[in-house]
Amino acid sequence: GRGGGARDQPRLRLVEVSFAALTPGGSEQRRHAMISALQPRGSEDAMLLVGGTSELRWKKEGTADALRRLVRSFELDGTRATKIGRALRNDYRVAEGTLFP
Repeated sequence: GRGGGARDQPRLRLVEVSFAALTPGGSEQRRHAMISALQPRGSEDAMLLVGGTSELRWKKEGTADALRRLVRSFELDGTRATKIGRALRNDYRVAEGTLFP
């Protein structure tokens, strides 16, 4: 980030997960993902960056390392206060119909 250097950056948390996702046809597809999380200083919320792929691609040489590099690169320069209240009408997923399928 800009400014005072690494000491000003919040601590990055990394998680590696594997799971099965259901396809529209009802079959399972094995997946792997890397997740990085940062909680900006002064905020109660966390920001996440997720990179994932199928198990087949995960096993290809270099894919897992590329995702690890990607999520480790996550930085925040800062955040700004907002006056948007926490309400369902303010959640983009409600408007898109993806929050409650």
